[in-house]
Amino acid sequence: MQLKIEILSYWHTGAGKSGGATIDALVEKDDGIPYLPGRNLKGLVRDAVYCAEEWGRVPKNLTNTLFGTRAEEQGKRRHDTDSGALRFCNATLEPALASWLKNPASYDAAALQKHLFTTLYATRIEHDSGTAFDKSLRSIEASIPLTLYAQLDNIKPEQLTAYPDWQSNLKKCLVLMRAVGSWRNRGLGRAVVTLVENNHAAS
Repeated sequence: MQLKIEILSYWHTGAGKSGGATIDALVEKDDGIPYLPGRNLKGLVRDAVYCAEEWGRVPKNLTNTLFGTRAEEQGKRRHDTDSGALRFCNATLEPALASWLKNPASYDAAALQKHLFTTLYATRIEHDSGTAFDKSLRSIEASIPLTLYAQLDNIKPEQLTAYPDWQSNLKKCLVLMRAVGSWRNRGLGRAVVTLVENNHAAS
């Protein structure tokens, strides 16, 4: 199975790198192409399933079965946790499209790739006067709306024998995901996430 992530607005995922004096936060890229790290995606999906489980919408303990346990939830040390049945790969563009965008054989790849990004600006406004605070202007690189795919690998099928409907339960939870990436609380990364058949191999 795959997760299909239809990103509807500008979005940002970064590793804390800056672009010098012009951009405070750069997008995380693979050969010039933006992607959503699997670890971030797994955390967002886990939170959605956890909420559904707490509300009684999916079977008990489904969260830990699919994603593994968390130390803070069980009062354990980090190395004493159990791994889950699912492994999340990075969410990337459809492989044929990504390969074409990375191939400089017939065009200037860097010139084309730059159109995948824009620069957004934000500043802190003083409440009473409505003026900007000094030195508060911040710029981030953002990716344009794209559709990404993330491979889901079932690495522990024996754990899922007690949950034969885990895929349908997971589909129900995905509607709780409204955004991906960083700055989600500021309107970035609005997305529709669905579970689809693995029709092409995402990297």
